[in-house]
Amino acid sequence: MLSSYASNSVLTKTRSKFGKMLKSDDYKALVAMSSVSDIAAYLKSNTHYRDVLKNVNESAIHRGNLEFLLRSQLLSDFAELCNFEKSVGNHFFEFITAYGEVNELLRFIRYFNAGQPEKYLLNMPDFFDKHTPLDLVAMSQVKTYSQLVEFLNHSPYQKLLSPFEVKDGEPLDILNIEAELYKYLYKLLFKLINSSLHAGKEDLINIYKMNAELDNIRRIYRGKKYFGLSKEVIISQMLPYQYKISKRQLDKMLSADKPDEVLEIVKQAYRSKYCDFSSSNIDMNCYIIFYKYISKKLRYTKYSSVAMACYFYLFDYEIKDITTIIEGARYKVPFDEYKDLILFYS
Repeated sequence: MLSSYASNSVLTKTRSKFGKMLKSDDYKALVAMSSVSDIAAYLKSNTHYRDVLKNVNESAIHRGNLEFLLRSQLLSDFAELCNFEKSVGNHFFEFITAYGEVNELLRFIRYFNAGQPEKYLLNMPDFFDKHTPLDLVAMSQVKTYSQLVEFLNHSPYQKLLSPFEVKDGEPLDILNIEAELYKYLYKLLFKLINSSLHAGKEDLINIYKMNAELDNIRRIYRGKKYFGLSKEVIISQMLPYQYKISKRQLDKMLSADKPDEVLEIVKQAYRSKYCDFSSSNIDMNCYIIFYKYISKKLRYTKYSSVAMACYFYLFDYEIKDITTIIEGARYKVPFDEYKDLILFYS
């Protein structure tokens, strides 16, 4: 078991890292930037990304390289916290490795589906390549889906991906591939949590069940509004976890004829002071709910494991916001046109 002193040290270190995340003045400065180079220079000189960007020539950096360097900072920070992993008993780094593997597989598959698998190698994160048994360089050389399945023959992903094989040239079923990979990831996550005997288990389970449920809400709403998916198809893509929504409410959501009926049920279940689910931007509504929940949880929890989990997601959200700002600068989009896509301002 982790000593009380060590646990408090992890908790303090995690909160310290949280305190170094971007503030309102940083976001105001970033959205005022007119180029990717200016954004990189600001992050390098004024924020907690200075170490990962210290050897970067900001005047020549490519948007994609900047985004992946920022994400490598997330992985580095978490690796540092996970030096305590064996004592804490949460197996956090095992989950983060699986999380990274799943996201790298999905990123490669999207390049592959677009007929540009070679582009993956140009944007492959160096940090993660050192922390996974998957040979990401070799994966970037795959030319057919059957080769990808064969490449994964010594991993749990082969069994997950093999049912989605198509003839060369046919589009992949990205939505269902993504759903299967995330089902695997959450199953692993809850297995790791339940195998460890520590005081923060209940809070961790609630955090991840809430995140899974919000993901299901997005899938149901988007499936009905944009794709006209049947109840059966939506169920097949959902994660098998619930947090606030009852089985009766979930069935009503799945059987609803209109997407707005889904929102009404969600509003009844969550009754959140942070978000009323009145906007059509279901993704941002769900992000706001979870962001506010984990921000408060990180500030007040007494469990280092819970703080680490919250910090990971908060850092991930910060990188998504920065990425949106980078895209705005790259394509010269006025801030008012993408403001609603930035979690910090929502």
